[in-house]
Amino acid sequence: MQGTDGPIAVKLFSDGQGGERPAVIMLHGRENPAQLPAPYLHWGREIAAKGFDAYLVSY
Repeated sequence: MQGTDGPIAVKLFSDGQGGERPAVIMLHGRENPAQLPAPYLHWGREIAAKGFDAYLVSY
């Protein structure tokens, strides 16, 4: 995705079933997901397992 200051990374977590489903947008706090990825990966997968698409936005 392109932002005003350059590209913005977005990672999709999905159950892979396709079709329409509700979505959650995950935003990080002070720590960037690249610096501390484990919690973001964990919760993205957990949210997807509950039937939601989760989008982790790294800005």
